[in-house]
Amino acid sequence: TYVDYMLREGTEILHSLLAAIEQSEIALIIFCQDYASSQWCLEELAKILECRKQNGQIIIPIFHNVDPSWVRRQKESYHHALANHEVRFADRVQIWRDALKEAANLSGFHSPSSSFRNDADLVDEIVK
Repeated sequence: TYVDYMLREGTEILHSLLAAIEQSEIALIIFCQDYASSQWCLEELAKILECRKQNGQIIIPIFHNVDPSWVRRQKESYHHALANHEVRFADRVQIWRDALKEAANLSGFHSPSSSFRNDADLVDEIVK
């Protein structure tokens, strides 16, 4: 399991994240209410979908405390976050919208419960 907060101090985050994505055979994408507010999450998502197209990477979306239709149709918090991104990242927002829709249309897991301390615990439970 790759978790970005476990990076060693001084490690270049972007390079490390993209390398981990490219080397992965399977990607678990954990969508939560605030997911779309992070440009980093959206960039990682776009990279994961690029790897799926180029290398056949398996993607498993996990909808944690968020309705999958919010992601698919960019409703609620997803709508607001993407509207805010239009100001600074107008050239990337359509790519992110397409990536969200594509990922949300894949078969995955819906976890409405908030019984997990963090995303890593949720991943561990799914892997079991």
